[in-house]
Amino acid sequence: IDLENAVPLEEGEFYLYELIGIEVYTVDDEHLGRLVDVIETGANDVYVVEGESYGEVLIPATDEVIVETNIDAGRMTVQLPEGLLPPR
Repeated sequence: IDLENAVPLEEGEFYLYELIGIEVYTVDDEHLGRLVDVIETGANDVYVVEGESYGEVLIPATDEVIVETNIDAGRMTVQLPEGLLPPR
């Protein structure tokens, strides 16, 4: 479907294709990697992030975790719950 016929988004919402490839950082400016996939679940989406330091990280796409998404800058900032990251 082309964008002219797509469902309009509300402020703060993004099409999934816009998120693929975005760089993901923690609030402490630690680079986690690149968002490579979105898993759509019944409760909330889960972002699949692949990076050098932690390999594959699954991030719940909730308001508590996703602090900011800036599509124009290609950057997402997250506040991860304790214990979410695997050991390095």
